[in-house]
Amino acid sequence: MSVTKRAFNNIFWLFVSEVSSKGLVFLGTLYLARVLGKAGFGFFSLSLAVGVYFWTVADMGVTGYGTREIARNKEKTAELYSLLNSLRFTLAIGLFLTFCGVLYLLDMAPEKRLILIAGGFYVVSYSLSPDWVLRGLEKMQYIAFGSIVTSLFFLIGIFLLVKGFSGTLWASILYSCSFLIGSLILMVILSLKLKTPFYFRISFRKWWFHIKESFYFAINGSLNSISAFIPIFFMGIWNTAEDLGTFSAPHRLTTLIIRACALIIMALYPILSSLYVSDKDTFRKTHAGVQRIIIGIIVPICIIATILSKDIMIFLFGASYEDSAKILTVLIWLSFLTIIRFSYGNALISANFHRFNMFATGVGVIIIILACIILIPKYSGYGAAYALISGEVTTLLLMSGLFKKKLGYSNPLMFHLIKVLFASAIMGSIIVFIIRTFYFSFIPSIFVGIFVYGFLSLTMGIISKRGIKQIYQSLIQR
Repeated sequence: MSVTKRAFNNIFWLFVSEVSSKGLVFLGTLYLARVLGKAGFGFFSLSLAVGVYFWTVADMGVTGYGTREIARNKEKTAELYSLLNSLRFTLAIGLFLTFCGVLYLLDMAPEKRLILIAGGFYVVSYSLSPDWVLRGLEKMQYIAFGSIVTSLFFLIGIFLLVKGFSGTLWASILYSCSFLIGSLILMVILSLKLKTPFYFRISFRKWWFHIKESFYFAINGSLNSISAFIPIFFMGIWNTAEDLGTFSAPHRLTTLIIRACALIIMALYPILSSLYVSDKDTFRKTHAGVQRIIIGIIVPICIIATILSKDIMIFLFGASYEDSAKILTVLIWLSFLTIIRFSYGNALISANFHRFNMFATGVGVIIIILACIILIPKYSGYGAAYALISGEVTTLLLMSGLFKKKLGYSNPLMFHLIKVLFASAIMGSIIVFIIRTFYFSFIPSIFVGIFVYGFLSLTMGIISKRGIKQIYQSLIQR
């Protein structure tokens, strides 16, 4: 199968997975934001952040390291699957039990303690997931199925059990348990469909070998995961639950956009890992093409969210979140910076330069922490948004410099970016003109703007007829 077909196949199934599953989760998030209120939604977001933080430790870099190793040598799949998932599960159990013990020693409200424990259980639930194995094997269709089932369980559960602020605990429990259901489903699929069952294996010698190999993946993965949630913890200390909820709404929306646009990068990771070994010229061309695509997608999204931030927040989260709109106008550009940075980072990791990727991400995290300390006490959620932006700008500058130095080339993206910004600016102007002149709703106005952007993209060479034809042919062949 050609690189183009492999890439499109991966992107297609990851797109199905993310749009269906994360779309369902996002619907659940909108429901929770309205039903729980700002305070309850703030506590729910804090409990999820706890689970993510523990996950960064328990994963030990397996997601990135294991995917790359299986992509390069699929004969190692069974051994790596059992060894690395056993390692993750053991660490997850230890972290979760330690966390529960510490919480019961602290003086806090019992309900808040239980909410945090429920959120922390996520680390145990997800530690069993073999999604990294399926990515390495490029079996993205099974990941899509597991993600959809996970999301449906969460969505149905909160609609049945969460009816008000008192349902915050149930929301956290359902979120963590939904990932346990998804993990078990993927384990069954691997066993029955791909004849790769999971066996719990304790081998300290082999665990230690893989820990040393995945160390930089672990640190880099931890830094990537915790960086976006650093402001939530600082706001949990210095601000009210309502302030945290005001920030959490646009933060969740921005996170969703980042995850959706990162699909292309995730889909290309196993391909780039194998190409760097077998065909470096195709590796460079593929990476350059990916960057052009993601710029052409994310920039117009950022423009739309900036000019229509108030309408979007009220429509999605309700009138009580109107004051979140200003935060969204800043935070939405985090998606642009993060996606471009991910594209550089994945290329560096694919080419075995993961330690340099870790260095750039680490510096960015330090900048976020310092910016949070300076900005959040005075500017609350608005300061938290700028703290994230400042850290991401720092990371991106370092990452692009390291990319050019270590891989020996840079992608000429500036002219492409200017064309995308120009087309996006015209699109935004037309959307505003339609709304103010004809008093259309912002939703049909966005569709008109997207149509104009598509036309300009074709005429300006942002997208090509050849590329559209390849996508169409790939769809026909599915």
